[in-house]
Amino acid sequence: MDSVVQLLRNAFCCVKDLHLFPSTVLYDVSYTAFLNLPTPLNKTTPLEIAIAITQFYAFVSVSMSGYRLMTDGGTKKLRRIEKLLQNQSKVKKNADDTVQDLVMERLEKEKESARLDRFVGALVMSIGLAFFWLVGNSFHVTETDWIGGLPALILALSVMEIALLPLLYYMVMDAVGLLGKAAVMEYLAKILRKCKNGVPSVILTDESFSILLQKGWNPFWAGKSAVDDDETAEEKKLLAEASSIVSELESWTQDKDKGAMKAKIQETASRLETDAVT
Repeated sequence: MDSVVQLLRNAFCCVKDLHLFPSTVLYDVSYTAFLNLPTPLNKTTPLEIAIAITQFYAFVSVSMSGYRLMTDGGTKKLRRIEKLLQNQSKVKKNADDTVQDLVMERLEKEKESARLDRFVGALVMSIGLAFFWLVGNSFHVTETDWIGGLPALILALSVMEIALLPLLYYMVMDAVGLLGKAAVMEYLAKILRKCKNGVPSVILTDESFSILLQKGWNPFWAGKSAVDDDETAEEKKLLAEASSIVSELESWTQDKDKGAMKAKIQETASRLETDAVT
């Protein structure tokens, strides 16, 4: 829905900027006279009302998206991760060093991700709020001093441009990360081709472990999960996650059925070789 509205908004703005279809109702203010808007709002054309509606949609949806990312994906998730890190000692008593390292590394990454989401959410929300002045501009409100006038519009546009800069940077970094992941896949595929007695634990990191699993590693704390205030329940979930990792690692390193384990390793190597180039 957001993409459709954005496409419509851009199309309407192009029509207005290029002054297309000049002899149509799009520019006839008589069709908006029934609104009885005060001066200078009464200069608003049907086309500008259409633009304003799509801008108001962006004002609401983008602002709410940024707020949810900043709170649910940022602050609340960060609080949960910090609680889990405090309970990490429980894992040490029930798992080996490899499992401890995997859990700790993933928790630390999720912690940094939550902090980043909080910052990105603030940027997105600021862009959404700036659409309020664009709506006002479409209705010619910025020709008055009701919401700060033209200087306020310029400031809102400046805020949007400034907020977009770091967002573009993170987009580039995401693309670089995907290229790096492809290189890791190729590296793992070469190692797996040489494995005869299981996957060596020395190559197991959060990233490599997630790549080995066909559906990836998605622990219960991943994503925008809600904070569970029941610490006992959180501890049980953490221990269950550690047990699940132990079982999964055994199937890669010391499965009793050596033939099945080797077949699984070679099948995974083939999958990684394909995924690395697609």
